[in-house]
Amino acid sequence: MTKTASIVFCAFGEDSYMNRLAQSTVPVRLGLQEYDRSVLLEHELNIGKFSVPSWDRNAATVFDVPTADNLILHLNELARDDYQTDLFIMTHGYNNRFRVSNGTYGDNAVLTDREIISRVSPAAGKFRAVWQCNCYGSTLNDSWLQLVFQVAAGSRFVNFYPTRWSGFAKT
Repeated sequence: MTKTASIVFCAFGEDSYMNRLAQSTVPVRLGLQEYDRSVLLEHELNIGKFSVPSWDRNAATVFDVPTADNLILHLNELARDDYQTDLFIMTHGYNNRFRVSNGTYGDNAVLTDREIISRVSPAAGKFRAVWQCNCYGSTLNDSWLQLVFQVAAGSRFVNFYPTRWSGFAKT
């Protein structure tokens, strides 16, 4: 029987109260449900009376910090353990790279296309789809496809926040 997994990677890392509040309302649980294993890589945010909704964390079998090392670790582990994996990325993007955390919210770094290729083990038939809600995500499509993802989707230019996530994830 085929085992399925998802990784939802959220690392906006912004100082703005309003941006953090808006980001904490994105229903990331939609990318975690109905999988045999699900990994949520997102900071636990406390925003006044608000925080990362517990239903998002509860939908994940693994909850961890959105660092490059954690993303690569989980991609490699899921492939090694024969999971067919979908990856959903919600972060800021630039040409050939996207934002990751250094471990603390607001302490940011980037993960480049070259690092993706050199650190993630190609997994034919195990990586299914990568959906990127990061500006210039299309500049990373070839890197994901080189790792044998069956499909990679990323915006050509500026992507306007994950407002379309709910409709996409529900279909």
